[in-house]
Amino acid sequence: MKHKIVFILFSLFFVLKTSAQCAMCRAVLESEEGQATAQSINDGIVYLMAIPYILVAGMGVFYIQKIQYFKKITKFFYKFVTFLCELSLIKKQYS
Repeated sequence: MKHKIVFILFSLFFVLKTSAQCAMCRAVLESEEGQATAQSINDGIVYLMAIPYILVAGMGVFYIQKIQYFKKITKFFYKFVTFLCELSLIKKQYS
């Protein structure tokens, strides 16, 4: 748990400014006087790059939680079946 917190803090506080434009887009956008359009295009590209990573991370979290849930259920049913078997053996001995 401690490693997860350190990783999240590291990710949040040490974000580098990225420049995600291709060479042709950069050449066209730098020829403008104002850089507002270039910055907007750059932000849009970074946003589009982040979406697949967020989706994959979400699916990974869902999968891990599902596995942990099934392990918990399996453990419960194993104990329950073991209890029923022991109960039936006790009844057979005293019948």
